[in-house]
Amino acid sequence: MAAAASVPVFCCFPASAQQQNPQALLFTSAVVTLEVDKQCEVLNYEQAAALRYLSTTLSTVLKQAHGHDAVENSRAGLIEQVKAAGSGCLPRDGNENYWVNVDQGKVMADALIAAPAMMPPEIASCAAFKGGTSLTREELTAAKAASDTKYENLKYKPLYENLRDSVVPDVTSGCRAEGYAAIMQGAAYFISREDAHEGVDPEKLGSGRYFGRWRNKKDISSGLPSNAAITSVRTDDAPDGAVAYIRLVGKGNYATNGGIRLRPRGDWTARLSGSVNIFQIVAGGDTRFDFERTGGEGGFFGDSDFILSQAAIEQLLALPPETEVSFLYQGENAAYPSVFVDVLDEPAKATIAAMKQAIAWGAAPRP
Repeated sequence: MAAAASVPVFCCFPASAQQQNPQALLFTSAVVTLEVDKQCEVLNYEQAAALRYLSTTLSTVLKQAHGHDAVENSRAGLIEQVKAAGSGCLPRDGNENYWVNVDQGKVMADALIAAPAMMPPEIASCAAFKGGTSLTREELTAAKAASDTKYENLKYKPLYENLRDSVVPDVTSGCRAEGYAAIMQGAAYFISREDAHEGVDPEKLGSGRYFGRWRNKKDISSGLPSNAAITSVRTDDAPDGAVAYIRLVGKGNYATNGGIRLRPRGDWTARLSGSVNIFQIVAGGDTRFDFERTGGEGGFFGDSDFILSQAAIEQLLALPPETEVSFLYQGENAAYPSVFVDVLDEPAKATIAAMKQAIAWGAAPRP
C-alpha cells in the first residue's frame, strides 16, 4: 500500500520511525477515525468495515517492525487523546490535527472499497471471506463508482487515487489464488447495505425494512455469557425515531418472538408475536419495569404491542451500568411467565451500559 501524505498526527511512533515506516501514519489515521466515529458519525457501514480491516492489518505489520508493546501503547495513546479532545463532533477550527486524520481515514476507507473493481477483467468475481458469497464485477463496479464520485473535485483526489491503485495488486493476488481477499470487506459491506434497502417497507422486519435507509449499524455486546442481541442503527429514516433494537426470542418452535425499539427521546415500544398480556424488563434479578399493552390483534398469527414510558426508562437507565436485565413475558393463556432466551436457550441478558451505548451510538451527532 502506498504511504499516506504527510499530515499532523496526535501520537504514534517517533518521527524517525514514521519516516522509516510510513504505515505508521496510515495506522494513526485509521485508529483516530474509528475512535471519533464512536461519538461523531463520520463513517458509513462500508467505510467502517474497510478501516477495521486496515487497522488490524497495519497493526500486524507495525508490530513486526516496532514490537507489540509499542504498537498497542500507540493505539491506546491515540484513543485517549481522542477522548480527551472532547465529546460529540468538535469544530474544525482549532482542531485541525484531529480532522485531518479523520479526513484521511475516510479517504483510505474509500480507496479500499473502490480497489477491487480495478482487478484484471479475467477475474469475474471474488469473495471477501473464505466460503462467502462472491461479488460480481457489476457489484464491484458499483462500489467503485460510489467512492469515485466523492473525489471528483476534492483536494484529496490524488491521495485517494494513489491509495486505491496501490492496493489493487493485493486484491488481485488473493482473488486469483484463493477466490477471496479479506481486503474486499469494504466493498462487500457496501453491497450488503444496498441489498438491505431493496424494497424498504417500515411495516416489515429487517434492518432496511424496519429502520428505513440506514447509513451504518453495529451489534452491541453486553459481554455476558448469554447476550441479548442488540443492534444499533444510524438512520434518519426510522418512522418512529428508533435508533436501536433488542431482538427477543422465546424458547421452542412456536414460542413468542419480537423485539424492543429504543429511542433517545420518548417511549420505547415493543411488538411480540401472539397474544401476550404481560411484558417486563427485570433488572438486577428483582426490579421490574412493566410495559403497557397498547394494542395488536393477538392470536396465533397476530401481534401484541407495548410501550415503556419515559419515566420508567429514566429509572431503568439510572441504574448502575453493570446491572444485568432479562426480559419476561406471559401469554394470554399461560399460567406462568417465560423468559426470552439466547442462541443456547439460556435466559438472554443485557446490561444497562450496553443499552445506553446502543442509544448513544445510534444517535451520535453528524459533523
